Amino acid sequence: LAAACAAAGIDHVASPDIVGEQWIKYTFLTALAAGTCLMRADIGGIVATDHGTAFMRALYDECLAVAAHAGQPIPAKAQEIALAALTRAGSPIKASMLRDLEAGQRVEAAHIVGDMLDRALAAGQSAPLLQSAYCHLQAYEAQQPG
Repeated sequence: LAAACAAAGIDHVASPDIVGEQWIKYTFLTALAAGTCLMRADIGGIVATDHGTAFMRALYDECLAVAAHAGQPIPAKAQEIALAALTRAGSPIKASMLRDLEAGQRVEAAHIVGDMLDRALAAGQSAPLLQSAYCHLQAYEAQQPG
């Protein structure tokens, strides 16, 4: 694939551990989507609250536990980068899922937050924040026409 991208002039980065890279992205994206959708706020708005930083850390921890159970522990450096983004004061970052929700569009709740929650529960892990976020998203989806 890397050779084909290079031959086509496509900017790319070849990874020796694509599955690990996917888990790094999946844990971050799920925490971002679950947190910003549940709170209906960007990261800056969440962490400006009394317990927002702790909330985002705990949500990310639930995702990290799932990755570890799946045999894909997230490297410390990747965790550091993700936590910095998930807890940055004043950050305007919000998940595209929240933008879809705010626009009254369909959301991919089952494919992201629901999947992570299913993996947590199948592993016997407690994931109350993921569960709350998924419940919120399902309630939103149930109110949408057709």
